[in-house]
Amino acid sequence: VTDDELRRRGDREPQPRLAPLLRLVASKVLLARVDEAVHLVELQAVTSRTQPLDGTDPVETWATYATEYAGLEPAAASAVVRAVGTAFTAPVSHLVPMRYRGDVLASHRVKLGSRIFPIRGLGSDPRTRELVLAVEERIG
Repeated sequence: VTDDELRRRGDREPQPRLAPLLRLVASKVLLARVDEAVHLVELQAVTSRTQPLDGTDPVETWATYATEYAGLEPAAASAVVRAVGTAFTAPVSHLVPMRYRGDVLASHRVKLGSRIFPIRGLGSDPRTRELVLAVEERIG
């Protein structure tokens, strides 16, 4: 049945083509939390680790491997379990939702301006193609 036939019969209004609409809705669902992604963050990995001769803590050198828009939400314990799928013994202060990336590891960190957030865990949802990082803000 074509749209013209439906109009002539008066059964109902013609239906819009759904494929573009479904793609739009899917992208809005994907961006529901990414809409909160107002922060341009740097994803960083350790490039070198040097042990000083005086026995103090190792000195790490970090390099930025990606820059992404992400959200930054204070984390409650229940939100961490929902987002990442597990409870943590390490402290988690924030959740960082962003578009999915396959190269992010728990040994990396997120940098927002002068603020540093080591990653304590990560979770992804293949349905929404979202990656959520559980991080702890390091002060000092």
